[in-house]
Amino acid sequence: ATYNQNLADISITDFYRQKMGESNWLVRYLTNQVTKPYIGESDLKLAKEILRRKILVGLTSNKEESIARFEKYFGWRLNNE
Repeated sequence: ATYNQNLADISITDFYRQKMGESNWLVRYLTNQVTKPYIGESDLKLAKEILRRKILVGLTSNKEESIARFEKYFGWRLNNE
């Protein structure tokens, strides 16, 4: 179980002040540095590069532009072209 009675009444601020919170968990996950005691600027830069290379975003509020981006990225050609 993950419940800890000693932490039941602690505030979020105190939780982090006592160094119990995660430190840049997404950077750690993306760079595979989960147990590294300190992560720095180079880890952040690597995480950003990983996202730049691996993530493709489309917005439903901007469907036409998103579909065009997907077509270009994946090399798709629609039948009506």
